[in-house]
Amino acid sequence: MFDIDVCKTALIRTLQIGQGRLDVALKKLSSESFVDGRGKAISGWNKFPSAKRQEVRNHISSFPRYVSHYTRNQTKSKFLHSSLNLAIMYRLYKEKFQNPVIQSYYKKVFYEDFNLRFKVPKKDKTPARSVIITLLDPKLPLELIVRFMKNGTKPILTVQTF
Repeated sequence: MFDIDVCKTALIRTLQIGQGRLDVALKKLSSESFVDGRGKAISGWNKFPSAKRQEVRNHISSFPRYVSHYTRNQTKSKFLHSSLNLAIMYRLYKEKFQNPVIQSYYKKVFYEDFNLRFKVPKKDKTPARSVIITLLDPKLPLELIVRFMKNGTKPILTVQTF
């Protein structure tokens, strides 16, 4: 290259560029090991810690799930009890843990990390599998109801099959 002395102000005004742009260009020319720092920032300021994500994953994993007998060849989804939904699951999560994550993050983890569905598959609705569950005491907390459902205990439930 040519070594010609040029007034910095004149060069900036002639090329109509900012002083910062010229400084970066000169650093790149003078240094062979110039590292461009764009895109090297560590995660955002509002990122949830991985421990919180694992906490949510453990909570979602704690719910019983089943594989549909009739549709297992057509889908790899597993099914949660049809009486559950994300709002109920999140409410149970908030009751169990202090400092819970927000509901949108809970929902994001549910859809990104799990292949779960709430609906009972249409093909599984045979008369032998149809069940009506009646709560004898509707004031019971949901966590107790789910616990009793997991254990198969019947003092708070009446179950009719048809």
